[in-house]
Amino acid sequence: MRHRILVIAVLLGAATLQAQSQVTFDRILHADREPQNWLSYSGTPMNQRYSGLTQITPANVKNLQLQWIWQARSLEKFEATPLVVDGVMYLLASLSERLPWPPNVWMGVSVESQHYAFRADHLRSVPAAIRFLSVEPLLGPVTLALDGLHWVIVGGESGHHARPLDPRWVEAIRDQCVEAGVAFFFKQWGGRTPKANGRSLNGRTWDDKPGRSGSATAAARD
Repeated sequence: MRHRILVIAVLLGAATLQAQSQVTFDRILHADREPQNWLSYSGTPMNQRYSGLTQITPANVKNLQLQWIWQARSLEKFEATPLVVDGVMYLLASLSERLPWPPNVWMGVSVESQHYAFRADHLRSVPAAIRFLSVEPLLGPVTLALDGLHWVIVGGESGHHARPLDPRWVEAIRDQCVEAGVAFFFKQWGGRTPKANGRSLNGRTWDDKPGRSGSATAAARD
């Protein structure tokens, strides 16, 4: 089964994604009052599906900057009209391939357990300079396919009801990274607070980071 990735791109080179206004029912009902936006599938309740928006043109489309990704499951044949809300465009991953990916843009997904390991498969298709997995909070043993990836970050859960982290889960992922030549970073054991139980694994810390070429850069300390 294929999964679609929703990509958010800020229009015309805005540096950061700012907090956006909510798209309320009232805004959709009176969408004709916001000609600069495209708030729903049909644009307006009149269902005309015609857009007069001119912010994006063949000349400036290269200035779109990727800001955030959200992955939806079980949408094998799902297609959606791009939405524009307050200067931000929401579109499917099939269009993300046309966006520029400068070398300073890194992309990652979270993998909390084996159930979510499939996300790494989709991450590999993203042409980012560095592709990484955030395996936190780690909630169970995970076997990862690390080809095409550059960095793995592992950490335990923190907070009042934090679930315990089994050292064997962490060691297994570390060993997978070492064997594959992928940078491994152990963030924390977790607990009541993030620093409650430290971050030492087998008597040392693991602070590997990917190099500019994607190769692992060792920074482990005794």
